[in-house]
Amino acid sequence: MRIPLRVCLVHSEEGPWQHSAQWSMWLSLQYIQASQADSFWRAYRAEFLEAIDIGELPYATPEGQPPRLNANPELVRRNRQQLKQAWGEHSEGSPLPELLVGTNALVLSRAYDLDSQSAESVAAFVPFLDLLNHSSVPNVTVRVCPAEPRHTDTGTMGSETNMSDRSQGEAAVVVTSSEVIRGEVLSSYADGAPEPVLCVRYGIVPS
Repeated sequence: MRIPLRVCLVHSEEGPWQHSAQWSMWLSLQYIQASQADSFWRAYRAEFLEAIDIGELPYATPEGQPPRLNANPELVRRNRQQLKQAWGEHSEGSPLPELLVGTNALVLSRAYDLDSQSAESVAAFVPFLDLLNHSSVPNVTVRVCPAEPRHTDTGTMGSETNMSDRSQGEAAVVVTSSEVIRGEVLSSYADGAPEPVLCVRYGIVPS
């Protein structure tokens, strides 16, 4: 399955994006803007995301209240502080909007660290692929693949020969990482993180 990057919400930066609150803030702002416009993302939100109770995601817990699902309070507090700092740098110190807090929790639970061929880290909110289940033993990965060769009157043009064609054709692609039998549920990674992190980020209740 190929989901063109032109319909995804994408943020790229140098260095490991997991250690920065900037990437999730920028993806959250993109999502708010896209889902409020008369666009694909507005329809996608109505069809797939409005049924999600964002308030149950630990990162959306209001300040001063205990996190949901017995999540690690320190992780929740640290995320809120990082998001506040990132927002303050972007907005010249204006208060952190609660809409951004809730949207950030949604993005954190659904975004992918895409395996890119470039030197940059690429974080993306990929429609349809965000519906994949999480598993500690995943059978698929999601990566950025270049544009497929384009056929012309003079032959086949490879994506590497035309950067504008490549930017239009790059896609997030589901690739199997193990043998998958018919009817088997496709599942992606869950970071290999400890249970408290899985609970806070994805809402996965500790066993």
